[in-house]
Amino acid sequence: MFADFLVFDFETFSTIGWDCKVLSFSAIAGNWDDVESYSNMKELNIVFDSNQPGRIADPITVKWWKGQSDEVKNQFRKPKTVIKDFIQIFDQFCHENIDNKTKIYCRGLDFDPVVLKSIYYQHGRTEIPYNFNMLRDIRTVLDDYTGLTYIPKFREYVEKKYGWKEHISIDDCKRDLLQLHICLSDKLENTLNDIKLTVV
Repeated sequence: MFADFLVFDFETFSTIGWDCKVLSFSAIAGNWDDVESYSNMKELNIVFDSNQPGRIADPITVKWWKGQSDEVKNQFRKPKTVIKDFIQIFDQFCHENIDNKTKIYCRGLDFDPVVLKSIYYQHGRTEIPYNFNMLRDIRTVLDDYTGLTYIPKFREYVEKKYGWKEHISIDDCKRDLLQLHICLSDKLENTLNDIKLTVV
């Protein structure tokens, strides 16, 4: 059975997607019925080797990363993947988990999908492993339901409840996936009440 959704996220050394150096990449594929229990989810979690010819690190962003907590920076101390090998790994992940009915979610369509496409193009690939019309913007969904691009105090809520940290790519995917599920399954009001009890 193929996934209902795939959520992915990059952490990078720049806010310009086309040629930025990439630090890490995470993706989660699964079905909506399994989100709350977080069962049967397929995860991909990659830390990139720093040797990335032709890709640029912005000094301001590098300085910002240096100021993050050790817990956040520890995600980059895992075994490294050469950037050109990432293409085959992500191709295989998509081949195993998605079809043309799967919805691909990112936080904004002007950054993470651009980073992904640039990596493929840089290594001679003009096609990525999903169709353009499968992409969905997480911010738009959340804005439609909450009037904001996030559920208020949700970051603090999931950090207390699940230990998920902002700027750790797999945790960012989990947080956005849960926000999507809450909105799309009409559980927003109950969650807002739970946040009031949890975040003090």
